Amino acid sequence: FTLICTQLMNLAFIGPLKHVGLSLAIGLGACINAGLLFFLLRKHGIYRPGKGWGSFLGKMLLSLVVMGGGLWMAQAYLPFEWVHVGGLRKAGQLCILIAIGGGLYFVSLAAQGFRPRDFKRVEAR
Repeated sequence: FTLICTQLMNLAFIGPLKHVGLSLAIGLGACINAGLLFFLLRKHGIYRPGKGWGSFLGKMLLSLVVMGGGLWMAQAYLPFEWVHVGGLRKAGQLCILIAIGGGLYFVSLAAQGFRPRDFKRVEAR
């Protein structure tokens, strides 16, 4: 099912989006695959989320929204030139964007009370 969906998205996205459409289709196909896996594992009782997963995911989603919004706003204010520059300059500009995105994400998590220990896996007893 996921393969068929991915190939249909390839056909739909490659025309208007060129090579970016291929990446988008593959990424969305991976999301479909993960969603189906989650749904079926829950349906068959193989996986049951532990307590605290709802707030954990809420904090992660809020931080992703902050990061995405910050990077979207940054594109209007940062004077990056992507078309007529060499590889090293593009790499430097990309590193700046990665640093901004990572900074926004982790500062947002910290502001919500999230700490590195929250990423550690706790074994069930």
